[in-house]
Amino acid sequence: LVAWKKSVGLSPTTQVYAWYDLASGALTASYEGPEYVVWSADGELAAEDKGEFETGFEGTSVWKTADGTRLWAQEDGETALDPVRFSGNGEVLYGETFDGVSTHKTLAVDTQTRKVLAKDLPEGSIPAVDAASGYGYLATEDGFFAFAPA
Repeated sequence: LVAWKKSVGLSPTTQVYAWYDLASGALTASYEGPEYVVWSADGELAAEDKGEFETGFEGTSVWKTADGTRLWAQEDGETALDPVRFSGNGEVLYGETFDGVSTHKTLAVDTQTRKVLAKDLPEGSIPAVDAASGYGYLATEDGFFAFAPA
């Protein structure tokens, strides 16, 4: 995976993303997009928040970083998911949706199948993951909770 800044200035930064076959050096996919990418703790997956400017609609794409394979991408007409972070093992992508008026919803989505695993998670309840230790953690009004790596 290669990314570089296309423009500099007051507007949001645009990145150019390009995937290359390591054996042949052939370009397998490329596109322009915003800097809105989240990475799994092991670096094997990336979720990109595509803006309406690039695609004509908003949505998320999930990619395997090793070979540039896109696992899935949201399509026009779907409620846009803004990726926030992956679970420690990379099996779940947490994200938020917005109804365009005032309601934010937090979701948990299976990274392989795109199946919604949980809806309406309480705001601020997405566990963070310490990449070095693999531990997940969540701080709430009720306390600090740590989760051992699977």
